[in-house]
Amino acid sequence: MVVEPPKGEVVQAPPLEEKLFIYPRKGQSEKQQSDDRYECHRWAVDQAHYDPTEPPGSVPDDQVTKERADYRRAMGACLDARGYTVK
Repeated sequence: MVVEPPKGEVVQAPPLEEKLFIYPRKGQSEKQQSDDRYECHRWAVDQAHYDPTEPPGSVPDDQVTKERADYRRAMGACLDARGYTVK
């Protein structure tokens, strides 16, 4: 079946985030790793004012790039403080 392309404004999907590789240094359980990752994600969102799970909206690309970098630094710092190595 052939269909017409969508009409109106097309929303571009957010760019794929670079994957964070997180290694537990203190033998954290899978549950602890999941809890820590979620809590650090929430903290990093608050610090960077950027949520990689949300579309960027009408924010300029250079601002999104800066906020994404701030988010990654905050996420890495939080996880490091909880005993993880982040690459």
